[in-house]
Amino acid sequence: MAAAGAATGVVAAWIKALSEPRLQQITERLWPPKPEQKEMVGADPTGHPDNAPPALIVDSVTRAVAHRPATRDERVKGTLVIHYAFGAGLGTAYALLRRAAVEPISHR
Repeated sequence: MAAAGAATGVVAAWIKALSEPRLQQITERLWPPKPEQKEMVGADPTGHPDNAPPALIVDSVTRAVAHRPATRDERVKGTLVIHYAFGAGLGTAYALLRRAAVEPISHR
């Protein structure tokens, strides 16, 4: 059951990743951001994926472990790892909670 939940989380994260750039474009056409807003952390995942919050986490960990800043490539790849791990974790948590809620306590 937990594996199914993790798989569901990965698929949901993948769908989100595919749809997010297009939704970003539509939203920015309706409400154009100012140039300084595009530079804010997490504001432009399409144009600045290395400036997303998970990328900054990757940079912080790299600085702490390797004593150097993460490269742009490391920040972008690390963002994907965090993104899919978070989706899989949420899917697993959902599956476990659903199982606990559906199965009566006496049958465990």
